[in-house]
Amino acid sequence: MDRTREPVPNRVPGPTTPQAQLLAQTESSAIQKTTANVSETHPASNKLSVPELVQIARASIVHIATEQSATGSTSSTFPAGGAATGFVLESDGLIVTNNHVVAGTQRILATLPSSTTLEATVVGRDPQTDLAVLSVKATGLTPITLGRSSELRIGDSVIAIGHALDLPGGPTVTMGVVSAIDRTITNIGRQRLTLTDLIQTDASINPGNSGGPLLNHSGEVVGVNTAGLGGSTGISFAISIDSAIPIITQLVNEGRIVRGFLGIVPVTITRSIARQATLSLIHI
Repeated sequence: MDRTREPVPNRVPGPTTPQAQLLAQTESSAIQKTTANVSETHPASNKLSVPELVQIARASIVHIATEQSATGSTSSTFPAGGAATGFVLESDGLIVTNNHVVAGTQRILATLPSSTTLEATVVGRDPQTDLAVLSVKATGLTPITLGRSSELRIGDSVIAIGHALDLPGGPTVTMGVVSAIDRTITNIGRQRLTLTDLIQTDASINPGNSGGPLLNHSGEVVGVNTAGLGGSTGISFAISIDSAIPIITQLVNEGRIVRGFLGIVPVTITRSIARQATLSLIHI
């Protein structure tokens, strides 16, 4: 299971989105090298069968185990921890996962597809987008292919891979469709964060899936699995890869995200809030 049970607050040549253009400008970025190498091996034009893409993707799936100290009812401390998922970004040991998986932990262990377990360090993490980049001392890893979430359509098939419920025997594979795009969810986690530009899917994303990839029919990462809504059935969310790429790039290069501050807090105006506040909703 994840470190916390409550929901919290994934490139190919020829970038057309603002995020992809930003990435293209960072020519020294390690992520660029990853995309170029993998894309040559698995062209995005090849539509794979589900067993084929799962076989390819499993070579890049990482089990993340965390350790921390918890306080009991008698104010005594005891060891605690959780499990989640990550995926290989670079062959020399960079791994992507969720921020909520590693925040506040004392130790992080990454188990590679080869069953080798290594201690991982945090390269950078960003609570606001729930993304984190880890590093392990390893070479020759198999990077996963990154795709474009902007090319997704509602109804497209997607596959989630991750260590759901930390079940033994390897990662779990679930399949569904893109239920909606550009979703926003609010009041996430203890910091009451807002996550935007999310992909909604009915592919099951359970505790332990956090940080794993959401794949399209070509086996490319189009999202980073992040949350399932408690009490709901068939509603799960992944951070779109187009939004994740510039964050991951800056975390790799700088170790943190620098943002401006406007002094305002955005709020999603739902139909219910609009009725209560007598506001007009304009749909674009």
